[in-house]
Amino acid sequence: MYYAAKFLQAAGLGTILTAFLLTFPNVMDRNILLLGCILFLCGWVLQNYGLKK
Repeated sequence: MYYAAKFLQAAGLGTILTAFLLTFPNVMDRNILLLGCILFLCGWVLQNYGLKK
């Protein structure tokens, strides 16, 4: 579960970084930003609330 949470967080940050680099002079699409934030938040919630001892 820990690695799944970290993978989701990394996928979210990677999505945001890739979209930023591909559309650098312009503003990135808000749907891609939303997707990256959702992936990251799913991983964060899984890590903080799903892995409580």
